Amino acid sequence: MWRPLLAGLGILLCAAALAADAPSCGELACRANGQAYVTPSGTIIILPGEQFWIELKIEGNKVVGLVPRKGPGVPNTIQLELTVKNGATGLIWGNQLDRPVLFDATSTAPRRETMRLDCPLPPKRYTYHVWTFIPEAVEIGNFSFTQGPGAKCD
Repeated sequence: MWRPLLAGLGILLCAAALAADAPSCGELACRANGQAYVTPSGTIIILPGEQFWIELKIEGNKVVGLVPRKGPGVPNTIQLELTVKNGATGLIWGNQLDRPVLFDATSTAPRRETMRLDCPLPPKRYTYHVWTFIPEAVEIGNFSFTQGPGAKCD
């Protein structure tokens, strides 16, 4: 009795996943298109092993939207890569904008830890953060900019 019901539910779920368009899909099958998943609230979800470019839509000095891109050829992008090696996870990001940028990166299970940049990442630069565990995903959001041309950090 339950077997046909479960099989039908499985078919419906698979059909829904296949019908979903890439910008609204967070499932791995949908992510195979090479673009990041951005939630409706403006949070980027990146899984271990993924690398993405995200265009920041900017009005004045505020980020008003995030658009997944397939490569670095679009202005106002940041590059994100989540790598795993030897039981640790590295979040590498590059700032392709013309101004310093700040954001939060929060790891998910097995531990939830929020990392906030101490210093803004200057334009045309790369940096990284390392977690000593492998999270299921990292949520990136809360983008902001500094007032000046760049902060000096040691």
